[in-house]
Amino acid sequence: MERKEAIAILKELLNLDLIEPYLVALNRIQGGFNLMFKADCNLPELKEFMATKNLVIYEEKGFCVITKL
Repeated sequence: MERKEAIAILKELLNLDLIEPYLVALNRIQGGFNLMFKADCNLPELKEFMATKNLVIYEEKGFCVITKL
């Protein structure tokens, strides 16, 4: 996803109180960025949110990673 799209998703997650991050990073990948974070979160609602936005969330090295399908 594009950088500004990743930032917009982060803002939306914060506004909806789905995550309380203590570390956030944007990871540059081929063709865009992944949103990576360590946080306290409401996992069932977070997964539902991801499905509505056609995004995927997975865990990698202790980080939650959000990427596009």
